[in-house]
Amino acid sequence: MSNNQYRSLPLTAAQTGMWFAQQLDPSNPSYKAVEYIELRGPVDLKLIEAALRQTVADTDALRLHVQADDEHVWQNVEGFVDWLLPMMDLRDAADPWTRAQEWMRADLSRPFDLTRGPMFTLTVLQLAADHFLLHCSAHHLTMDGFGFSLFVRRVSQVYTC
Repeated sequence: MSNNQYRSLPLTAAQTGMWFAQQLDPSNPSYKAVEYIELRGPVDLKLIEAALRQTVADTDALRLHVQADDEHVWQNVEGFVDWLLPMMDLRDAADPWTRAQEWMRADLSRPFDLTRGPMFTLTVLQLAADHFLLHCSAHHLTMDGFGFSLFVRRVSQVYTC
């Protein structure tokens, strides 16, 4: 990796629009991109976590940090981003699928704080011994639907290696 990769860069025009719109209404979650992936069969949770951590480390967009002063807004790709991977065991819920949907809807309504990082969350929800959901969310400054598809494909590749 070149040291130039970690220099400050201006936001793109699209990112700038999202940044200012979010600043006007910091509690608005509409710039949050979310998706979940259903996993069926035996899943090694330690390997899923390792695959997610490796893929986040390899994905510059998820390591963006945005800074602003009175005149400029810029982005840096951080070398390391520390983040938690919550694992929620919903197997004891009366209806695990409904409980997972409720949790995901609630998460969708929580906006990201752009002054702090990271600007993504990943959560594993276990519905049964062989049924999991990987819930992924990111601020649209960092990821869109196409980016999520590439991210998930890479997680799958790392996991199966």
